[in-house]
Amino acid sequence: MSVADPTGSLDIAIEDYELQSARSKLISLLSPADRPRVRSINVTSAGRTAARDLIAAIGPSPLPRLVSLTLDLDNEEDEEEFRYAFEEEVDPDDLLVEVAALSFQAPLLNAAVLHNVCLPWNVALFSQFVSLKIDVDGKLASIYRPTHDILCDVLAGMHILEHLFLGDTFPEYPRRLPSNLRRIIIPNTCRSITLRVDHDYGDFMHLARYLQVPPASRLNFIITNHTDCAGILRHFTSGPLALRGARIIGYDGVQSDCGCGAISLIRDATAWLEAPQTALLDTPTPHIHFRFLAVPTGLIEDEECNYDHHFDRYASGLRAIDLSQLQVLHLPDFPGRLSEELIAGDEQYHTYHPILQSAEHLKVLILSGYSTCNLWVFYDILAGQNTTGNFLLPQLRILFVAFPPSARPQGGNSGDDSEDGLEDGPFDKASRDALKRLLRRRRSAGFPLHTLTMHRGFQGHALLEEIGNLVQVEFFDTAESAHADVVEWEWQAWPPTT
Repeated sequence: MSVADPTGSLDIAIEDYELQSARSKLISLLSPADRPRVRSINVTSAGRTAARDLIAAIGPSPLPRLVSLTLDLDNEEDEEEFRYAFEEEVDPDDLLVEVAALSFQAPLLNAAVLHNVCLPWNVALFSQFVSLKIDVDGKLASIYRPTHDILCDVLAGMHILEHLFLGDTFPEYPRRLPSNLRRIIIPNTCRSITLRVDHDYGDFMHLARYLQVPPASRLNFIITNHTDCAGILRHFTSGPLALRGARIIGYDGVQSDCGCGAISLIRDATAWLEAPQTALLDTPTPHIHFRFLAVPTGLIEDEECNYDHHFDRYASGLRAIDLSQLQVLHLPDFPGRLSEELIAGDEQYHTYHPILQSAEHLKVLILSGYSTCNLWVFYDILAGQNTTGNFLLPQLRILFVAFPPSARPQGGNSGDDSEDGLEDGPFDKASRDALKRLLRRRRSAGFPLHTLTMHRGFQGHALLEEIGNLVQVEFFDTAESAHADVVEWEWQAWPPTT
């Protein structure tokens, strides 16, 4: 389909380019007479042969008015190529991916979304872009990648860049890095840079370590969890990069079939420290988002085991985070099905300690969401019932329990509290008893909690009389819609929305 003004701009949108009718349509729209009028091109296609034909149809003749380009190619082998690979018993994961290499003249082009399409790494061409996304499915051959120095030069010339996405499109680095590698400086105009890695994790790590991101930019990482994420998390949370605030979303808190966790790292946590309720609505800049995806590897037949395998890698990465300077932590829906083990430690084999053990300077802990499953267990862990036998978070002063009155424990009630209206909320009988134990034990041990903040919907309930002599209770006013984990990064949106 296309939208055209006979004398003005021409916007081209074609699906299923692999069909002959679609090919003929595009060729007619890109005739020499119409090319000067083309303002945007949006094409989807399947199969490598169709991809080659598409690239040939678009270039190399000039497109003087083109400002937006979207090419979504699935990069699947054609039937004959796939049969040949199968007969030769070649593992597709061992093959270098073949992408379409596009070269053409479009002096006004400033926005592009390219899936399995690469541009020549030319400084002049890239300098035009305000928004650029290049995403590749598979291991990219060296001829399509920029070198480290070329990428430095290209990015230095992108003076109007606002959003950049590179998916498995990184320089190829040697085993032993040169000592004089330049910093990769992201322009000050850039609002977000996103790196997605599935295959070339080592090259991704080197690139990430040399990035120099402007203070006002958001840095986003999308990582497939068949790779070890501990190294990248350790790098961005230790030494001079030590974080002051964090949001950790666990196994049950990510609303996606392929997500097994997300982390936001915050350098300046002042906003959350002064007004913890703001953590429910926004993430202060500068910050770094990590999104971890559980993509089936085919190595484990049972789907549940496969997913748990990815979570184990995510959990291993969480344990690598340096929390020693952390001051405020937001855990949305964290006490879930497997997250309890991360908080309590490995009680069976004692192979690892609670992830919060190193958070000795944490002052504010924020709990939120709609699921209150095992909340009472979390309170007991903070009261010393963990593998260390000690009190976690010795400097904790504020516990911000942001669950709304409508929050529910998964699987129904955990106690009969109908007399005070708290039977299904975050202060059901089991959670209330555990909270009282937490307050008493921490006070007796010399680690008192100063303030408990809760939703104003709980004002006047009997719970307040039970804990009034143990902690100062405060309330906050926020619409319940603000508790639905809207803070999670919309990682599939382009350009990024948060």
